[in-house]
Amino acid sequence: MVAFQEVASEADFNRLVKLMSGWSGYFNPVNNDQWNLAYLFKTSEIEVIASSEKLLFTDDTWAFPRAPYEIKVKYKPSAREFYLINLHLKCCSGSDNENSRKNASLKLKSFLDTSQPKDAVVVLGDYNDEISSSAESENPFLNFINDPAGYTFADMAIAKGSPLYWSYPSYPSHIDHILITNELFSSVDTTMVIKASPCYPDYEANISDHRPVEVRMVFK
Repeated sequence: MVAFQEVASEADFNRLVKLMSGWSGYFNPVNNDQWNLAYLFKTSEIEVIASSEKLLFTDDTWAFPRAPYEIKVKYKPSAREFYLINLHLKCCSGSDNENSRKNASLKLKSFLDTSQPKDAVVVLGDYNDEISSSAESENPFLNFINDPAGYTFADMAIAKGSPLYWSYPSYPSHIDHILITNELFSSVDTTMVIKASPCYPDYEANISDHRPVEVRMVFK
């Protein structure tokens, strides 16, 4: 599964899907401009559960300027089912933007706690803020971090590690994350940030100034 943020063109996304034999995609125009969200998945391994596709928090454009995009999928080899929530929170510094991200974090955790308390969920995407600080004034996602029995950021070691491996090298900072619920804790094998530029030198100029963050899970 690949989750995209800031997809400017549905037509171009569909052309990408057609170029990738054995893959399919879902696109949702959360903004109808350059901020849309999408998924790409390998059809031999992933099945999207019918009627699971939806946008969350569409009534709160301050906390969620791009409505989170949720789907439920099945990993075919093990029949394991879980939810994906593709997230793109408000960017930039400043108290209003920081409060937007904090409010989004509080609302998202309340939603997961009450609506999906026993579901396996992965919340992934561009959080636009760091997770390594323990100070409430600097980390809007402490409500998840302070509930270690229920949630963990699979990329926390990267966030606390060398800037060489952060997802946003031009700042530098690590602001793209993969949050998982406790149903998936034992399945996490490896988490990494992919440095695409050695394979494609024009990656930053033509694709994104953010690096992809990847988690590998093993389902037995």
